[in-house]
Amino acid sequence: MAERFEGEIDDLYQKWISSPSAVVGARLADRLRQTGRLDEAAEVAVQGLEEWPTNLSLQVVLGRCHLDGGKLEEARKAFLEVRSKDPLNLVALRSLAEIAISQERWDDAVEVIEEYLFENPTDEEAEQLLEKAKLARKEQPSEPEGEPEAEEPPVRGPSAEEQPRTAAEEPEEAPEEFPETRRMEKILAGQAEAGEAPEADGGAPPADAGPSRDPVAAETQSMRREPRSLLDLFSSGEREELGLQPFEEGG
Repeated sequence: MAERFEGEIDDLYQKWISSPSAVVGARLADRLRQTGRLDEAAEVAVQGLEEWPTNLSLQVVLGRCHLDGGKLEEARKAFLEVRSKDPLNLVALRSLAEIAISQERWDDAVEVIEEYLFENPTDEEAEQLLEKAKLARKEQPSEPEGEPEAEEPPVRGPSAEEQPRTAAEEPEEAPEEFPETRRMEKILAGQAEAGEAPEADGGAPPADAGPSRDPVAAETQSMRREPRSLLDLFSSGEREELGLQPFEEGG
């Protein structure tokens, strides 16, 4: 094929140099594409579009050059540009269908082929492409759903140990004991125990009574008489130790 178009390409180059036009540029770029000179063909098409940016023939040839070279995204952009200006351009529709099938974009492929067949219903090859795209779309696995959002942990109130205690729940502190108070309680307890014991001979303890089990009670046996003053509640040793003196009136 290269030899077949060799003479035509030389003539077109002469016209492209001497009197360039969009028609000459598109024809020269297409003949270069058909002979496999894709980079050279794309360069001519780009030069023509710089001069005539709205020419669809140059845009179609540029898209075909990219498609033949396997540059699918560049080809898709070129044919989408053609389709935006000429929605019923059969070359652009058929090329976009082939690109969508190559990229396995089955929804786009079905849409574009159906539009193409509406304008050109006699294309049996396009009918086969449509069946292929529909079958592939049906067998295509559905997209995985997004991961469920992590549930927020429930708000937990403070435990029984963490909850603040009210005044009623606070444990009561044991009252502080003072030696004198404790001593007085023992003396009074001894007196009460001695008063409950059986007495003989006017209150004296029986002769065969054994020693008192409580030394404090034994110590208070002699204190059962009614005290004349508070000093009588303390022994002489305690008085001396505490520095207690009898109260003297007038002194």
